[in-house]
Amino acid sequence: MKVVMLTSKYLGQFQEKVIKSLLVSDHTIAGFVIDGRRPASLFKRLIKHLKKKRGGYVFILAFHALFGRKEAGFDVESFADDNAIAKYVTQDPYSHDTIEVVRSFQADVGVYLGGFGSLLKDPYLNLYRHGVLSYHHGNMRKYRGQPPCFWELYNNEKEVGITVQRLTERLDAGAPIEEITVPIEKNDSLEKLTQKCYLHSVPMMVKALDQCDSNTDLIGNISELGRVYTLPNLRQWIILKTKLFARNFISYFG
Repeated sequence: MKVVMLTSKYLGQFQEKVIKSLLVSDHTIAGFVIDGRRPASLFKRLIKHLKKKRGGYVFILAFHALFGRKEAGFDVESFADDNAIAKYVTQDPYSHDTIEVVRSFQADVGVYLGGFGSLLKDPYLNLYRHGVLSYHHGNMRKYRGQPPCFWELYNNEKEVGITVQRLTERLDAGAPIEEITVPIEKNDSLEKLTQKCYLHSVPMMVKALDQCDSNTDLIGNISELGRVYTLPNLRQWIILKTKLFARNFISYFG
């Protein structure tokens, strides 16, 4: 199938691996449509979270952003040029001109990996025969929203679900195309579990495209969706850290 990639200008290592897995699959990347707008500054993001009453947790996010280990950004434009793949960089993703360029790729399906605002909206969702596929690191029957893996650990779950869904305009409410579960081990920190889920989910996009291409074994819509989670507040973050510390302490000395 012909695939159009819908992305921001810079992506992380997980998204890079997904793109490279598509490049060596039986599917063809027809082009990249890149949201070239600058992301919001750290200050603006802090103000936004404070307005939503997320309290002291936003300062933890800021500390990690300023002093944590920084991941090298994957430059999508350069990757497209290096691999002779068509690209279109837009400052207005929903303009008529952009949509016409997207149509010109004549793709069968879109793959969304970032950018385009907080939620991808029409007309993108209805441009392709197989819609637009995207990841959700969570079981949508129980966990929608963000952040990945946090609430599963907080609620003492035994596993994390990972989904490739066909997007709708509702958050994490699309039809699952491919699903797996990743067990939560006793020594999993939030960071370790998140990276483990990213690693296991890389091959899922190719498998989901294979399913769409063959029209077999599609899961279909979920009859009852889970609640929408958002970023925790400081109290919830401290509770999770305490739980993980206690679990590790008991495991080590028990």
